[in-house]
Amino acid sequence: MENIKNDWISDKNIPNGKRAVLLAGLTLFSAQGFDNTSTSELAAEAQVSEATIYKYFKTKYDLLLAIINPMIANFIPKSALALQSEIKEIDLTLDTFVHFFVQNRWDFLKQNHESIQILITEILTDSSIKRLFVETMNIHTPFLKNILLHLLEQNNNLNPQLTADDFARTIIGFLLTYFMQVNLFDIETAKTEEQTLATIEMQIIRALT
Repeated sequence: MENIKNDWISDKNIPNGKRAVLLAGLTLFSAQGFDNTSTSELAAEAQVSEATIYKYFKTKYDLLLAIINPMIANFIPKSALALQSEIKEIDLTLDTFVHFFVQNRWDFLKQNHESIQILITEILTDSSIKRLFVETMNIHTPFLKNILLHLLEQNNNLNPQLTADDFARTIIGFLLTYFMQVNLFDIETAKTEEQTLATIEMQIIRALT
């Protein structure tokens, strides 16, 4: 499973000071937001001087881009490719696809929750980041259209009026809503994570049929 933090930790080409600042930015930007984080707080979290931060990043915004850009430029495409590869290994019916997608992508969201939390927040406020994200998603999600066509051919009681956009919005929307509920809004639920994911699977199937 793709994990941006683990990649930074294991990449021996990244200087220790730069790695510490990246990890500090990931922690603090996700916990308290980009605008609410000062360079002095970043330095304290990274256990480096503020001069070290500016050695590797001209501005705090450059640090933000260094965190977000790999997520958009590398991890989203890699995630799409990994998902395509893994889907080939399952018996593709509506039930099996929805179950696989929900479980697989929830694991991805959990493992990268800090960077995704930052990405979601910045998409809502930064037009350039939003544009880059949308362009990348448009390039790397057409395979969902092929899955929809395959499922429609099998019947699966799918709504024949569904478009590829409807399909993608439905399967992704329920999962992202739950992610934001847990990670952005700290809303507690009476159900366990396993129970909630099972409910999401039922909701998605109901919405598609």
